[in-house]
Amino acid sequence: MEPSPGAQARRFALGEEEDEGLSRGVGSQRAGRVARDNGEPAREGAREALAGAEPDGREAEEATVVLPSRHWSRRSSDRGAPPQRELSRETWPVRHVPEDTARSGRHGVREATEELSLTPGAAGGAPVAGPPRVQEQPPRLSPETAGLAGEAPLAGAQTRGESDAPALLAELRRERFTGGLRVAASGAPERRLWWSEGQVIGGASSAPGESVLGRLAARGLLSPTHLELAARWGTGDPRRDVERLAQSGLIKPQEMREALREPVRRIVERIAESGSVAWGLYPGEAPAVAVELGVPLAAMIAGGVQRGATLSQLRVAVNDDRKPRLAFAGPEALAAELRWPAVGAVTERFDGQTRVGELIAAAVADEAVIRGVVYVLELLGHLAPEIDDPAATLTALDRQRVRERLRLARESDYFALLGLPREASRADVLRAHADLTATFCESLEPDSRVELAEEIEELLAALDEARDVLSDDALHSAYLAQIGAS
Repeated sequence: MEPSPGAQARRFALGEEEDEGLSRGVGSQRAGRVARDNGEPAREGAREALAGAEPDGREAEEATVVLPSRHWSRRSSDRGAPPQRELSRETWPVRHVPEDTARSGRHGVREATEELSLTPGAAGGAPVAGPPRVQEQPPRLSPETAGLAGEAPLAGAQTRGESDAPALLAELRRERFTGGLRVAASGAPERRLWWSEGQVIGGASSAPGESVLGRLAARGLLSPTHLELAARWGTGDPRRDVERLAQSGLIKPQEMREALREPVRRIVERIAESGSVAWGLYPGEAPAVAVELGVPLAAMIAGGVQRGATLSQLRVAVNDDRKPRLAFAGPEALAAELRWPAVGAVTERFDGQTRVGELIAAAVADEAVIRGVVYVLELLGHLAPEIDDPAATLTALDRQRVRERLRLARESDYFALLGLPREASRADVLRAHADLTATFCESLEPDSRVELAEEIEELLAALDEARDVLSDDALHSAYLAQIGAS
């Protein structure tokens, strides 16, 4: 059975007292005054205030929520103020919703995300100075999102530009960028990502639905009542807030890690879906709390293209005459990395000779899927350079290799032919012979084998002779004496 709001308030109060050792929690004004004047623990004040709760678990009407006092404990101007007066100003009845919040319908959800707050005094923000009246309290912004809300778009960026969002993310990944990225798109909230060596390690957004609490609520992990309670008690530090949610029984302990990293993944995905964006780079910036996303960045870029790119955009990006060929990874490995099963079936046909238009006509997959796969693999560097005339080009390359190695066989010694130093061992000789035989026998193009048949035969015979001489100890010694005397 879900704990009542009164029980949750009790857990928050007791958990705060245990962590900070300060007098705060849930209680009436009288309980708070006694706790402050007489030094009683906040636990006792909370229990006394809650003793009058109704049997069914509902709080008495006089029960109030007291914001954690650490939010204003550093304010120098309040140090001389009477404790009682300060406490009474900061109380908020449990069942009371401020008039302006009731009109907005947000029920205590903040205007902006609390994502990955920087340490106090870090770039982009400062410690909270002190609490205004709770009913008039503006949304508490983390230092990162405070910058998003208060600065002109892309203010202070070292480098600026405008690009397709998937291409931008792929480029930063490829260049192993470290620092901050701020992205602004028409009609979209402003978002930030922090990078380390080409991997995303943090994010922030001005959209309430992309905050830690917003994402927990969207995923059904926080009820509206619990969301309101958590929003009131939020500290602006997402890690601390998640710890308190778990301590209060509002989320499971095993959900804590995902609660921090899932919002960052959502921000990456939303950027990748955005199409053309204005962006600014801030090298050297870093979040106070770095997270490991648990999903490859390449997969999030691919997911953004699948959801955000239209067929007309993909037709512009991928020409029908494109002849894709995989560069390094195979179809199965790519499908696993991108978490896109269709990639395996589509890339099986990427032979460097079949055009995209022919793949579409053959109904290998849906047109949008085929073009999307080609576009994503091109962005991520998984496609080999396109060759206008593959057959002629590859045959020319074979021709150059065979004749260069044959020149060594005719003009140099066996060591140079095998690419070995003169102190090479018998095992080295056998390995070198096997490697070269595979290259000049198995790896040649069909046209090359026909055109260069005589030269290939001569070269293979020379390789066999070099192996036979250098792998025999007596012949090896005699050959060394011969070439040393010459």
